[in-house]
Amino acid sequence: CPDDDVLIGDKNDAGTATTEATVAADTGPTTTRGTGPSGKMIYAYPDLPNGGNNCLMDDNYPEYFERGANAEKYLHDSMEECCEEHGAACTSHPTRSPTTSPTDPPSKSPTPAPSKSPTSEPTTSPTPRATGPNGKVIWAYADVMTGHQVCLMDDEYPDYYLNGVNPDRYLYKNLEECCIAMSFPCTAYPTVSPTNSPSKTPTVGPTASPSKSPTPAPSKSPTKKPTKMPTPPPTPKPTPPPTPKPTPPPTGKPTPKPTPPPTPKPTP
Repeated sequence: CPDDDVLIGDKNDAGTATTEATVAADTGPTTTRGTGPSGKMIYAYPDLPNGGNNCLMDDNYPEYFERGANAEKYLHDSMEECCEEHGAACTSHPTRSPTTSPTDPPSKSPTPAPSKSPTSEPTTSPTPRATGPNGKVIWAYADVMTGHQVCLMDDEYPDYYLNGVNPDRYLYKNLEECCIAMSFPCTAYPTVSPTNSPSKTPTVGPTASPSKSPTPAPSKSPTKKPTKMPTPPPTPKPTPPPTPKPTPPPTGKPTPKPTPPPTPKPTP
């Protein structure tokens, strides 16, 4: 059963500077709560995106920590109250030395494929959960890293979700359980794995730039009959402009014959 302290968002970088009064972190409640550089009130809050194993005290908490019931869950007056509420291993000093041994290496061989047919009879104990392409067990979890209010179900969750008590807080058996715990309006199931084959045709990409004019609307009905011949090409030059005056009408009679040529020599 998931813990009441569930992850619902990202963490901002730390950094504190009060403008009204100093806020007590480890010594008890304050009389006047100061504000930080972002203008928000300074509170102690769990460092959830990094595993929730530590509490911070500044005004860099996500804004959704202030919404509704979130303020009572994630914003606290002191570091002690925050550490006690979220089970964080808060200490006054960081760990002096690293662990003595490295993390165990991955398995030498991949997880065996599932059986070709379902089990004829149910098992007496729960079946191990399936693993994804990353080799981790598939769980439902909140998609908080992108800020979307939706639950996913795969093995792409952060590795620190598997540390300590984090699995009970952030990993769920199915999408319904995740959506209920996170109060997300989950309406559809995301694909657990990619499709088995590519689409028949690639997706048409957008044009490099918008067209200069809108696309003309199609005709209401198709052309009844095609033309017998294709449309002639346009003329290479535009038609000359008309004359300023109309052409005069022809004369009523034909033009008389021209006179004969002159006499070559005068008569004596």
